[in-house]
Order: sequence, then structure tokens, then C-alpha cells
Amino acid sequence: VGELPPLQAVVGARTPLESLTMPNSTMPSSNPAAATALVGGGDVLQQLQALQLAEKAATGGDPRRHWGENERLVRDLLEELSQGSPEPDQREDLVEALSTADAMAVDGDGFGLLHYAAMYGDADAVSTLIRRRANVNCRTKVHETPLQLAAYYRQPEVCAVLLTHRARSDLADWQGRTALAAAKASKCGRSGEDSDAQARCVNLLEEVDAKLRAAGPPAALEELRTQGNGFFKKKSYADAVAAYSLGLAHSEDAGLYANRAACYLEMGKHMEAKLDAKKAVGLAGDAGHLKASWRLAKSCLTLGELDGADEALSEALAKFPEDAALRQLRNEVTLERRRRLST
Repeated sequence: VGELPPLQAVVGARTPLESLTMPNSTMPSSNPAAATALVGGGDVLQQLQALQLAEKAATGGDPRRHWGENERLVRDLLEELSQGSPEPDQREDLVEALSTADAMAVDGDGFGLLHYAAMYGDADAVSTLIRRRANVNCRTKVHETPLQLAAYYRQPEVCAVLLTHRARSDLADWQGRTALAAAKASKCGRSGEDSDAQARCVNLLEEVDAKLRAAGPPAALEELRTQGNGFFKKKSYADAVAAYSLGLAHSEDAGLYANRAACYLEMGKHMEAKLDAKKAVGLAGDAGHLKASWRLAKSCLTLGELDGADEALSEALAKFPEDAALRQLRNEVTLERRRRLST
């Protein structure tokens, strides 16, 4: 699915606090406990709004307002300390800077201090930020969590700290890559020490993943999936989106993303459909997801992104070569290319 960007998120997307009340939300809540309390509590759109308000209260409003000089100093010190052979007083400077920085602030790319501390492998700073109530499941603009960045940059000690404090290993970025997938895809470093660190990250996350799979999906997720499916059959697409979004607060589920993409297609929200379908395909992994692949290609075609449609169809047909709907859609893409060439 490609390599994670080296240090900076480059694709814009709505943050959860900006979008959870809207039918076109593309990022789930990271608070399954709050979502559980809302299941069966009435109108799903109202439930989704209540979850959004709870998250906003927990973070003290829009955290981007609080990113300033102190936070930039912490970020710079984390980077300098990660380079090796730090100056004797740099650790003390970092401790002092952390004491005055806002643990929940995020920069223009959606990175919080916890993202940077995880990425640079500073377990002490990670622990300090968590004690100061940093959200262990905060997301960047491309949906990366601190755990995913720690895994990609081969920081096993940080992964362990985050998991101890209930970081969610199921959360995925905008391409459907979980922390485990990021650890396996990591190309950071080539030394034996780097390879050992990567293996430790993979082993740790595989153990957590096995426990999640053994436990099965939360009952609340299945209830919300059923609610969403019922709304979809009634063509109540906004309600279906809300139900699926609440379900995604419990677990990053490929099926829920694929279902929400279907809603967005019906609503004419093709960019949202593309993002959800892409995430569903990524989460499905090597097994593939037929419906999500078709919806991804269809949304790309509607948006005029013919290369994206071709890529999605090629990958899907490699897994489902006999599917008539995929073949028909590939013909539509070919016809659109010819139409463009003739005009």
C-alpha cells in the first residue's frame, strides 16, 4: 500500500472534532467507551453529536489554538535528542519545556507532541505527556496515531508504553494501515539493531492483534452495524452514516468503512466515499474487499481520477478476476479515457 511519509503528513482531511457531527465524517471517534454509552440512546445523529461534544470537552476545545512557542521548543528538543550525543543540559531543557507545554495541542499538520515524542522514540517524554492527559489515540490529518508512528519508526519501548496506556492498535491511517502494518512496512534503518527493533515492534503488535481477533468484534459494533444496514435499506443514508460512524468508534472495521462508502455514493459525496473505500481496502489486507474496491474505483471515476480508478480495479481484479461488476466498471473507465482523447 505504499510507504508512510517520512515525517510530515501531506494529505488534508477533516479532524474528528470538525467532522463528527456531519454525515460526511471520514474519521471515527477514538473513544469507544463514550460510544458504548450512547448505543440505543435515541436518534443516531444526536448520539453522534453527543459523542463529538464529549470529545471536544475532553480536549478543551480546538487544540490547534494552543500550539505555540513552547510546543515548538518541545518538538525541536525531541528531534535534537533523537540525533544522539545530546548536550548535557538538553534533557533538562526538555523536562522544563514539557512542564509548560500544552500536552493536547496540535500543529498545522495535526501532529501533537505525543506524535513527535513517539516518532523520535522518547519514552520518558511519552510517559510525561500521557500523565499530562495527552490523548494516546490522537490522529494527524491523515489519521496516524502515535502508536502507528512509533511502530513505523521502530520504537518498541514507546510502543509498549502506549499500549500499556490503552493505545488502540486497531486504528488505521487514511490508507487502512494499522500500527502492525506500519511496523511490517517500515524501511527506517538497515542495521542489525534497527532490524531487531522492527522485529520487537512487530512481535508486540502481533500479540495484541491476536488478542483482539480472539475477543471478536464488540457487541455494540454489531448492533450499530445492524442499525446502519436498516437505515440504508430505508434509504435514510445520513442516519446510516451516523450509525456506522458510531460503530467505528469501537473498532476500525473494514466492513463498516465499506458500508459508509456506499452511503456516501448514494448521497453524491464521492470524495468521502473514496476515502472510506480506500481505508476499507487497506484494512482488508491481502484478502481484499470486493465491494470496497468497486466503490473506490467508482468514486475515483466520478471524481475524474481515472488513474486512481484503474489502480483500484487492477488490484481488485487480481484478487477477484471473474467479478462481472469490476469488469463492467473497467470498461466504463476505458470508455471515459477514449472520450477524453476524442475531445
